[in-house]
Amino acid sequence: MFLLWWVNPTASSLSLSISLSLAFSSFLFLSALHCLQFTAMAVLEFAQPFTLFSPMRGTTLLHLLFIVMLQQGFSTEKQFQIIQTPSVVFAMSGNTVTLNCIINMEKVGAVVWKKHSGNNNLLFYSDILQQNGATDIRISWVHSVRIFDQSIQIKNITLQDTGVYHCVKLDSYKKEYRVGSGVTLIIIATPSYPQITVDHFSSTEDDNSIKLTCTSHGFSPHHIMVTWLKDKDRVLSSQSHVDSQNSNFSFNVNSTVTIQLQKEDIKSAVYCVVNHTALQIPLTKAFYLGRIMQVQPTLSLDSVHKVLVNTSVRLNCTALEFYP
Repeated sequence: MFLLWWVNPTASSLSLSISLSLAFSSFLFLSALHCLQFTAMAVLEFAQPFTLFSPMRGTTLLHLLFIVMLQQGFSTEKQFQIIQTPSVVFAMSGNTVTLNCIINMEKVGAVVWKKHSGNNNLLFYSDILQQNGATDIRISWVHSVRIFDQSIQIKNITLQDTGVYHCVKLDSYKKEYRVGSGVTLIIIATPSYPQITVDHFSSTEDDNSIKLTCTSHGFSPHHIMVTWLKDKDRVLSSQSHVDSQNSNFSFNVNSTVTIQLQKEDIKSAVYCVVNHTALQIPLTKAFYLGRIMQVQPTLSLDSVHKVLVNTSVRLNCTALEFYP
């Protein structure tokens, strides 16, 4: 049902307002119908022609606005959407993760999932792969009956599942019709317990120093913080470097520190502290400087008084402040 209306030039302003109100009500009702644009064209075809300077020019402008809104706001091509939120998902290794995909309207054609690899999107999951047993048994649809929700689940996730996943709508010819914006899956893996090695040690008058390196590996994501402490209260200046293990999407960290040694350091300990988002408390490794330090003794010889020839003399030599 639709309403045809016409304004008499001699009608009162009240009648014009009522007519305009009815027209807007009719427009709102018709906008909910799929055949709205065809109805609008019929209205224009049978409406009386008006000039721009006519007293009824408001009626003409209303019709123009009506058509512009139809052409710009009611196109089926523009309405179809694939919604993938959130755009980034973090999950602990070994857990189950859900990748969301919502389509806002029905349309002929299947929905598949593709995983971004290099410059290509490789087929990751679909009904055909599932039926042929050609997919990973860890992957499944969230809902067995799907209309709008095309989300998937991945169980027992590993670092190899790291990547960008796109929800793709195919048309009736199995060609890509719409591609979702994608969701980035980042697997959280715990770093290994840190290890400290000695890279350089010198105990001479010119160079009395030690260089230590702390390493940890197998973590993800790559953001990690390594701090060096001396006796747990003094922060040492250090350099850290993070690199990736491309084979399993994990990362390694190497952090080095150089310490100028003093005699008092034989009782000191140096700590490498590793902090990462996968850890509830930091990992700490201690290195005791006394294990490697060497302190040359200070020698003291008793003074010798004048003695007679061919007589015995007792001399005392004392070694002080040596280690070990």
